[in-house]
Amino acid sequence: MDLTSASARELLGGYRRREFSPTEVLDAVLARVRTLNPKLNSFLAINEEDARRQAKSAELAWSTGSPKGLLCGIPVSVKDSIEQAGMPTTYGSMVFRSNIRPDALLVTRLREHGAVLFGKTNLSEFALRPETRNRLGESGRNPWDLTRTCGGSSGGAGSAVSAGLGPIAIGTDSGGSIRGPSAQNGIFGLKPSFQRIPAVQQWRASHDRSHNGPMTRTVYDSALIMEALTGCDPQDPNSSFVDDRVTVELALNSSRSLRIGVAPCELKGSDADDVAGALADSRLLMLEFGHQVKEVPYPPRYTALRTSDGIWPYSADHLAAAEQLVPAFLELHHGDLTDYAQLVYSSGSRLLAIDYRRALVHDVRYRIAMQQWLKDHEIDILIMDCVSSAPVIDAEGRATDSESNGLAMFNIARLPVGAVPVRRSSRTGMPLGLQVVGHFGQDDIVLAVSQQFERGGLWIAERPPI
Repeated sequence: MDLTSASARELLGGYRRREFSPTEVLDAVLARVRTLNPKLNSFLAINEEDARRQAKSAELAWSTGSPKGLLCGIPVSVKDSIEQAGMPTTYGSMVFRSNIRPDALLVTRLREHGAVLFGKTNLSEFALRPETRNRLGESGRNPWDLTRTCGGSSGGAGSAVSAGLGPIAIGTDSGGSIRGPSAQNGIFGLKPSFQRIPAVQQWRASHDRSHNGPMTRTVYDSALIMEALTGCDPQDPNSSFVDDRVTVELALNSSRSLRIGVAPCELKGSDADDVAGALADSRLLMLEFGHQVKEVPYPPRYTALRTSDGIWPYSADHLAAAEQLVPAFLELHHGDLTDYAQLVYSSGSRLLAIDYRRALVHDVRYRIAMQQWLKDHEIDILIMDCVSSAPVIDAEGRATDSESNGLAMFNIARLPVGAVPVRRSSRTGMPLGLQVVGHFGQDDIVLAVSQQFERGGLWIAERPPI
């Protein structure tokens, strides 16, 4: 078995049968990182020494028949916007290149379940862009085509999992940052219901829109992460909205018939026909699994409230997050930021509190409207388009925006969404995905339907040719 192409489930089975050890798996992953990271720029930091200690501990646990937790010996990477002790947490910014912080809660939970934490993945500065470009190094690239972006902001996580640099990565999603890179790198990604994975960390893009979630090559592995990381924590009051854990048993062993709505493709670019074809195939597949399937209109689009000065209403959210870590952040570090971060943070310093308050009310109304839309159309699951192919990177490391209008709406609505990798573009050969959307708190149903895509073969099974 190629240990770098194995899923976490396969690795756990191999450990159980004593076919290979966590140390051997880590060695294989680190060797592949050394070979491919200079081409992909998936990682900002690797902590080999600490990872080897974790792998040896897991190896001992398996050898004595007492594996620790659900992830004992599984290599897991963490997006570098989430604090991890013993490594710098940069948030994609050169300002924080030497920033050492204690573990965020989800990192603590990963450790408790025996995960081997070996690296921090690359991202856009402060998770602001749908590409992976910052001032810490070269832009992130896609393992399917090195001339193209790996997406963003969890782009390093997407390219790492796709290329076999570990079976599991933890990403964040404030406006599509798990789903976009997952679709564009040909892997599965889950944006859970809001705070299904509690966010107890020192920096966060937004306390209203940000979701932490798994990026994996199989749905089972994402369900495994959800079982390890879900469950409320008193330090995050929002996590009490749905305080039970998602379990693999609950998520992947459901056989009940669901009411499924399939929305039309509204992508306008040259990938539109391929995505429309995938949506048609999804209708047939869901019927084969015994579901009730109907066509529904495209869900109500989200448009951010336009403020009195035309400023993005969440720019102050971002600035405040940085100011919490470094007082007078903008005055001290404006010149150190990327062009896009300078624009957002400068705008944030001028945003009026009344405009921000109006934006929050605007978003609550949209959230209620979206949840009501699902009820009015009497569906349990919505299947719809995701994003177009990963765009080409220009000479300055920038990637032109791809179509992603249907992503941020579900951050505002706080609904669980899986990005399933359904096919490759006939135009570019790059991966394309669909979104599987559920009602709030029904992450298990989203995982179950996503796995039916995998089991039914509407899924990119091959790995990139890198």
